[in-house]
Formats: sequence, structure tokens, C-alpha cells
Amino acid sequence: MSSKWQPKPGDQVIRHPRKQQISPVKIDIGSNRKSSPSNITAPILITSTILIIMTIGAFILLMPFSNTTGEFTPILDAIFTSTSATTVTGLTTQNSTIYWSWIGKATIVILIYIGGLGIMTLATFFLILMRQKVSLSQRIVVANTLQINEMGSLVNLTLKIVGVVTTIQLIGAIILYTKFSTILPPTESIFLSIAHSVSSFNNAGFVFFNDSNSLEHFQQDHFILSITSLLIFLGSIGYWVFIDSFQFKRISLISLNSKIVLIGSLFFILLGATIFFFSEFNNSKTIGDLNIYNKISVSFFQSISGRTAGFSVIDHSQANTSTNFFYSFLMIIGGGAASVSGGIKINTFAIIAISIYCNMKGKFETSIFARQIPIKQLYQALSISSISIFTLILLIFLMTFDPHQINFSQLLFDTTSAFGTVGATTNIVDKISNYGKTIFIISMFTGRILPFSLASITSRENSTSIYHYAEERITIG
Repeated sequence: MSSKWQPKPGDQVIRHPRKQQISPVKIDIGSNRKSSPSNITAPILITSTILIIMTIGAFILLMPFSNTTGEFTPILDAIFTSTSATTVTGLTTQNSTIYWSWIGKATIVILIYIGGLGIMTLATFFLILMRQKVSLSQRIVVANTLQINEMGSLVNLTLKIVGVVTTIQLIGAIILYTKFSTILPPTESIFLSIAHSVSSFNNAGFVFFNDSNSLEHFQQDHFILSITSLLIFLGSIGYWVFIDSFQFKRISLISLNSKIVLIGSLFFILLGATIFFFSEFNNSKTIGDLNIYNKISVSFFQSISGRTAGFSVIDHSQANTSTNFFYSFLMIIGGGAASVSGGIKINTFAIIAISIYCNMKGKFETSIFARQIPIKQLYQALSISSISIFTLILLIFLMTFDPHQINFSQLLFDTTSAFGTVGATTNIVDKISNYGKTIFIISMFTGRILPFSLASITSRENSTSIYHYAEERITIG
């Protein structure tokens, strides 16, 4: 532009800034950034913790002093038993009473206690972190469902949980001792009382009786079955539901989460007992030869235990296919969230069922008991159930490659039992190869951590999108 140029009246002069005037300002803040504590996510912490416990348990069980043979335990058997105890499943490759020494049995009981307590304390740990508004990359589903307004310190709350669950198990052991002491020597009575109480409350399904396959010997002992059932039920509903129910005593006053777990548990107990009763009524190999009162008693016990614990007073290999198939469905559901039981959890199933019911009525929101469930939790429930079921189908498919051909209905039942960390069995563990046992180990471990990890991953906070795509309908049905 010529330097002699002058603007005329009415001209508008537009001046463009130089590049250096509009270039971005760069500030060097250095590369020494401190990692956030939230980098250690819930799935990583839970998985690593369970792996460490399993490894320590397997190492102890591997030693000659842990079994009655005086030789090293086969490594796969040690890993299998440690995994089963830590994940509170109950499947075994060796007879727990005959093969393991007192040290081995005590190790298994300790693994059950730690394994059952671990998930609850870890869940509480992350719950407290969230309530203290500590930023986490992933939150666990427990924090979204429990209604807790006042919380003490992490240490106090954790000690409270340990104290309550330990007290319940000790009370159970004392009650069982009053029975076992009349039929067994004192030392054996004390151990069996503690072991059975711990195994029952933690829904583990391990038994240490000399003359019994599972609890078949106590099929008509209503005292043992009643105490065992009560311990299983308390463990399967979870610590917070138990405390919530104990504090308010009236179902109208407890939280929505507790209502769903309690009503859902009672519904599936009644449904399972009804299906078992009519399916096995004339089966002489299970309950066909019992009187009507014992048939009802066994049916309710199998319903309470068969969904989460795995204790059994009948031989599932002799049960009808319809019974085992339906109980496979119950084992997929499992118990309450943040409890010792496995499965996708009653809470997850209930949210999906409630949503379907509301949708069929033409309602787009998921609501029950005058409370609306967030849409995000419906997405979580769908994700957890879908991925878990697909994983189970994959594990069942892998089991079909076992060189020892197993009846498919038995394979379906036992693999579902392993994945649901239930422990009920048709006794195919003794028939499958080391390949099959390895798949079972993977099933037990995956079934224990997968639903909880998925709940943690899907609970994390997502950033809000600044734009939305145009909607387009697709054909359904």
C-alpha cells in the first residue's frame, strides 16, 4: 500500500493483525506431573487383591503339610481349591475331609472368610471415597444404590463391617456347636461348627463332614438346615441391607435398594422352592421317597442354597434336567449387590425387569415404590447382564472342547455354577481333564470379579457431549 494513500470520507479501514500478535502463547509447565490416586481403579485393585490371596492360598495348599499324603499337592489341585475358596464357590477336585490335613482345612476356611469379606470391604472403601468427594475415574455400583447419609472414618466403618459379620458367624458357630457336640468329639465339633458357619454365611458351600457328600447326610435334620439357610440368607443380602432392615424394621421405611433385594430374594426363594418341589416330587433318587413335610423342607433349602451357596441335600446328577436347567437360571442371577454371593445380582435383574414392566405399560421411566430409577442405572444393568451372559456362553463353549465328553446339561449346570460362584455340582469335576479344570478356574475367577468390575466401569462419570446427532428410527420386532 502506498504511503501517500489517504482515506476518503466514508471509507472503512480494516487492519489485519500481524501473525505474531495472534499466535498462541506457549508456557512451559515442565514434565514432572504427579499421578492421581484415582489411577488405581476399582477393577485393578479388586483383581490384584484376589490374585494375591489366591496365590498365597495355593502356595500353602501346595505344601506337603497341607494334605494327608505327606507329598506335594498337584499344582492344579492347589490352584483350583484356592480359587474356589477365595471366590467362595465350593467346587473341589479333592475330598475336603479326607485329603486335606488340619492345616489345609484351616487354610481353606481362612480363604473363605477373607474372600467373602474382601468384596464387601473393598466396596465400602470406594463408597467412602466417593462420599468424601474424592475424584475417581471409575465408581462402583454400590455407591449409587446404597442410601447412607452419615459415615464415619474408613477405619471405623471397615471395623464395624468386620465386627458385625464376624459376630454373626460366631453366633452361628455357637448354635451349630450345640448340635455337633452331641454327635462328635469336642475338638472336631469346634472346628466343624466354625468351618460350617463361615462357609454358610459366605455362601461358599465347602463341607468337611466325614460321612456326607455335601449335606445329604442332614437331609432330614431340620435344625442344621434351618441354621444353614439363615446364615446363607444373611450373607446373600449383604451387609448394608442387613443393617438397613435391622435399624428400621419396617419395609416401608427402608431404602429402595433394600426393598428390591429383600423382595427379590423372597420371590426367588419361593419360586425356586415351588419349581424344585413339583419337578422332583416323584423322583425317587432325590425327594420322591420323602414325606410331604420333608419334601417341602428340602425344596426350600435347595432354593435358598442352590441360588448362591451350593450346599445340597440331594445329588444334582440324579435330579431332573428341568430342575438343573431352572437352577442354572437362578445361579446366573445370584444374590444382592455388595454381598458375598455371585451372579449378576438381584439388583441388576430387578432394574431390567422393572424397566420392561414399565415399558409394557407405556411408561418411559423406570419407577417402583414411588421412586424413579436413573436411566443410567438401567444402562448399567443391561451392560452388566449382557456381558456376563456372553462371557458365560463363551466359557460353556470352551468347556465343550474338553476331551472327556460330558453330558451337555451337566456341563451347562456346573459351568454356570462355577461362573456364579455357587458350587452346586453334578460331580463332573472328577471326570473332566486338566483343560476343563483350568476353564473352571477361569470361570470362578471371572465370575467373582466381572460383575463388580463392570459395575465400577459403567459407574464412572462421563463428560456431557456438546452436540447430539439427529435421531433416526430403526425397525424393531
